Amino acid sequence: MKLLIINSDKLFSINFKEYFSKKSFIVDSYENCENLLNSDNTNHIIAQYDVIFLSIEKDNLFALDLLDHINVMGAHAAVIFLSYINSMKIMEKAFARNCEDYMLHPFSLKEIELRAMKAVRKKMKFDEIELVGNYTYTLSQHAVFYEHAYIKLTKIEQGILYLLIIHKNQIVPHEKIVNFVWKGKDILQNTLSVHIKNLKKKIVGVPIKSIQGLGYSLRL
Repeated sequence: MKLLIINSDKLFSINFKEYFSKKSFIVDSYENCENLLNSDNTNHIIAQYDVIFLSIEKDNLFALDLLDHINVMGAHAAVIFLSYINSMKIMEKAFARNCEDYMLHPFSLKEIELRAMKAVRKKMKFDEIELVGNYTYTLSQHAVFYEHAYIKLTKIEQGILYLLIIHKNQIVPHEKIVNFVWKGKDILQNTLSVHIKNLKKKIVGVPIKSIQGLGYSLRL
């Protein structure tokens, strides 16, 4: 399981990484949410993690902005706030943005572990999705299986399918797919449709519909 902690307290982050690494977690860290928001690879970075820990600190509420971004991109990660300020107003804003948990300082690493595992178990209940026929999709792995056999997808195909799945039965605009998968880079006009066709070849019968002039929709 992959964890991301964003905390300006370097010593706490070091202790956090040491604690969870000993328990076989993969842990990465950032010093602040603003840097991650301004990164060219924000979506790619966020999409890697199962749990993201965001610190709320005095006069620095970029964690709320980052959670807004996480919600817009539809990432599957559970978001847990580690707050250094006791503010009911900020807590309400965090839960209104669909955070998984909100912990007030001081907090022990063991308590953080217990909260994280609870959040992951909750997410796992909705992890496997039936696509079509005997094809299934696992959100936590971004993987497709046919009768439990792994179907190899390219990174681009994985990104497209992931976005369509988390917005199933909705129209996902072309621009949103391009921004998510290609990070907003210019692509040829038919590039997206070519990758959609390749997905349909690999997942026979997958109900991805082209909505002319608008985008694509996965009907499940």
